[in-house]
Amino acid sequence: MVLDGLEESEGTSGGDSADTEIEEVLAEGLHDTRFTPAERRRVMERLLPEGDRHSLLRFFIMQVLSVTIAVMGLTANSAAVVIGAMLIAPLMTPIVGFAAATALGLPRRMVRSSIQVLVAVVVSIGLAALLAAWQSNFELSSEILSRTSPDARDLIVAIAAGAAGAYAVAREDLSSSLPGVAVAVALVPPLATVGVVIEAGRLDLASGAMLLFLANMVAIIITSMVVFFATGVVPTLRLAARHRVITGVSVALVAAFFAVGIPLTTRSVAASKSAQTEAEVRGVVSDWLGGRSLEILELTIDGDEVTLDLAGPDEPPRPFLLARDLVGIVGPDPVVDVRWLQVATGTASADDAPAQSLTLRERIGPAVLDWFSEQGDGGRYELTGAELNGSSLDLDVVGPEAPIPTDDLTRQLAEVLGRPVTVAVRWIPVLDVNSGQLSPEEEATRITGDWIGPRTSVSLVGVRVTEADVIVDLAAVGDPLGLSRLNDALEHQFAGRDVTVRLTSLESAPVTGTVTGVDVAELG
Repeated sequence: MVLDGLEESEGTSGGDSADTEIEEVLAEGLHDTRFTPAERRRVMERLLPEGDRHSLLRFFIMQVLSVTIAVMGLTANSAAVVIGAMLIAPLMTPIVGFAAATALGLPRRMVRSSIQVLVAVVVSIGLAALLAAWQSNFELSSEILSRTSPDARDLIVAIAAGAAGAYAVAREDLSSSLPGVAVAVALVPPLATVGVVIEAGRLDLASGAMLLFLANMVAIIITSMVVFFATGVVPTLRLAARHRVITGVSVALVAAFFAVGIPLTTRSVAASKSAQTEAEVRGVVSDWLGGRSLEILELTIDGDEVTLDLAGPDEPPRPFLLARDLVGIVGPDPVVDVRWLQVATGTASADDAPAQSLTLRERIGPAVLDWFSEQGDGGRYELTGAELNGSSLDLDVVGPEAPIPTDDLTRQLAEVLGRPVTVAVRWIPVLDVNSGQLSPEEEATRITGDWIGPRTSVSLVGVRVTEADVIVDLAAVGDPLGLSRLNDALEHQFAGRDVTVRLTSLESAPVTGTVTGVDVAELG
């Protein structure tokens, strides 16, 4: 039905009318010497083909094949396959044809080309969604995600590619450049991406991919019209005779250009600002670490919240200092969360291989228990998991404080396992809030004492518990880290009461602010 409708618009009677329009263009072009009559006829036949049933069928067959290849390349994260889809995609032909029909003031041809493009877009998105549903277990690869966040650079590429494509069509000696234009402008991959992410339930990403396609299409049409005017594809007499039709459609196209250009420019500005902010934050973090043996695993900036994942044997400085240095970069009141994965390394050799009949936890258990005993109250620590991957040994430990790995522990574990190992400790902090029948003040005192542990830099000044409030006063040298853990434990135990932890610095004045920090080996 779609093909019949498209053919009827250029049917028997319509075909005669269309041929007459073409002949009028050729006749008016006799006065424009920039093209010979034979060259102008060749350009007209290329830009405005007859469009019978068979040519339309061939167009949609190639479009379906192109979309199929594009979807397979996108879901397989294969750039080479996606480029192959670009090379065989026929969608640029009707888009450039629409630009030519608009520049020449041919309404019938404009309608025919626009219907062809619209049907191709709908079919492409639907087919892509079906192919994505058929695969079901695909992931949103980098090839997919790269087409969901367009910016002004994509618009500039589309403008240049559209101009190159139109000029190559107008000049037969440049037709070899058309495959490169097809790769640069990339019309089918964004459409395929729209269908794929819709099937994945990510409508937010679909809007970005659709914006990329619309930007490419509008840029191609406008730049193609400009090239057709400049090169003489549109005869001067034709431009003068049809200027009202051409002007009206051109104004609409310019409006569409700004409609897609403004959000793309906004995205570019936001991306540039975000990259600049991240670079500044990384510089501050580097200064804050001060040469400590720590690796930045991940840095996330969300408004005025900064999350920093570190790994290494050295303990990081206080997050309060980092937050202070970030004032003015991420906001006036930054919130910093530092997560530290403690890592220690060591080597050892063993003359006898360890007993293979024992499990990993049974083999390393005695060494870990000795290590727990060195932590102060070692009985309150528990080894909940151990995993050995090659030379990397990961330990999951539950306890009241971050246990400190030592070289002795690493050497002992290496001797037990009979190989060099790298030990990484993942700590899950636990405060016991179910201790039995104690008064509220005793309960709050016990929880606070558990949190303080053997630290000498923090001391409990006083506790006051009422029907509505729990107030804990602490004194500390500097800003103790992990304060939110104490607050969470108190809120859990005294649900329904307002919990306030007041901190007085032993160095200067009472410490206030909204900065949070965790100086623990915390995963999950």
